[in-house]
Amino acid sequence: MGTTFGLKKDREFGEVLAANPDLLASEADVRNFCTDDDAPGPDIDNPQIFIEEPLNIWNIALGGQFYQVLLEKFPERRYAEYEVVGHFINRVEALRKALYKHRPRFDEEPEDVNPRLAADLVIANGVKRKRTRQRQ
Repeated sequence: MGTTFGLKKDREFGEVLAANPDLLASEADVRNFCTDDDAPGPDIDNPQIFIEEPLNIWNIALGGQFYQVLLEKFPERRYAEYEVVGHFINRVEALRKALYKHRPRFDEEPEDVNPRLAADLVIANGVKRKRTRQRQ
């Protein structure tokens, strides 16, 4: 799914989204899809995810289309649809978390976000190194 949106890392999602805001489905489109049988739904050729609520009928339908693409691309492999759709929903949730993490907090200015994220990364890497040393 990352390659679908041109991502190498989840933290790049904000930049990709700023360059292409059409990656997000509008709440009105999702609501229409859920309530009107004739309303257009998600399209894997022009994927739009609904980031506000990852587990919803729009994203599930898009995950089902993603499953069909996998079957066409790799017919020799056996995938369970619920596993592929579940993975798709998990990836949408991860992108949502990454996007919200990069937003300024209520007491932050926009220019304070990058130093906070850099400090969080240093702390996280320090914890990983400590755990690795403890396991040896």
